[in-house]
Amino acid sequence: MTVREALKELKVAERLNPGPWVDHSLNAGTAARIITTKTNRYDPEKAYVYAILHDIGRRNGFSHIKHTLDGYHYLHEMDKKAAYICLSHSFPNKNIHEYQGEMDLSDFELMKLETLLKAYDYDYYDRLVQLCDSLASGKGFVKMEVRWVDVAIRNGINDFTLQKWKKVKEILATFNETYHMNIETLLGI
Repeated sequence: MTVREALKELKVAERLNPGPWVDHSLNAGTAARIITTKTNRYDPEKAYVYAILHDIGRRNGFSHIKHTLDGYHYLHEMDKKAAYICLSHSFPNKNIHEYQGEMDLSDFELMKLETLLKAYDYDYYDRLVQLCDSLASGKGFVKMEVRWVDVAIRNGINDFTLQKWKKVKEILATFNETYHMNIETLLGI
């Protein structure tokens, strides 16, 4: 999917379900593009597309974990990688119980989500979007702890939240070390 097509999809989704999730997605996309440009190894335009579409399942209206599977189903025929990022962005440890919010899927759908995640190998773009999801709010780039507190206030925490946060911190450290950068400095946060 091209940047133009992805932005068009996001605009349609915003008309269907307006909210701060759209600006969050655009900010995550900008962060992904900036970081990827600095790596000199991956495609910054793909990074931007994947990050701006990570929450596209919200086009169907307010939901919690359901938006991950809704996004996967919506994008699967258009761009399989973007579809899988809709699944992977909320689960850095491939554990569906890490989701902060309601489990608003049927048992069958939860099992499907879990099965899809377990069979899928995360790559650079999955890890990048997991990271950028924690560095972008609807108002701009933020320290991940600021984003996490915002999500915790809205959706609560659970027994797996610290495990999830530790993994995202690990992803940040790995990116900083592997690509010889300081992402927070790069993003001005």
